[in-house]
Amino acid sequence: MLVRLAAGGALLPDEAAATAARDRPLVLLKLMFFTGAGIAWLLWVHRTYGNLALVGSKRSRFTRRWAMSYWFIPLINLVRAYQVMKDLWLRSDSLNDRDAAGVLAIKVVREIDRRQQCFEVSPWRRDWARSWCGYNAAFFKNWM
Repeated sequence: MLVRLAAGGALLPDEAAATAARDRPLVLLKLMFFTGAGIAWLLWVHRTYGNLALVGSKRSRFTRRWAMSYWFIPLINLVRAYQVMKDLWLRSDSLNDRDAAGVLAIKVVREIDRRQQCFEVSPWRRDWARSWCGYNAAFFKNWM
């Protein structure tokens, strides 16, 4: 069938129905996994935002409920969801009770993350990216 389609042949109605019947369970399986991943993500956000007090963050910017709910409000989710994740990242950045090897590993991972951003820059900003990546590479070399 694929060889015939590649040669420019037409898909017969029986073949199309068989393909649709094969694809239906796969589509449902993908939908179930996507829904499960979304629920797991929201539960993770809810629990980690609630755990900020345990890592030393005295006052959180949002409540646990709103940290999870902002993902569902149209247009506001473009701003607030990002702010919730940034807040979670910054407030959980407590290095009080971590050993030196853990701190070094965290700094190396962050530097690698910064370096990856060089490849995500739009083509019209490549000059800026090259200079920024060069500076970043020099910093990383001097830092180690």
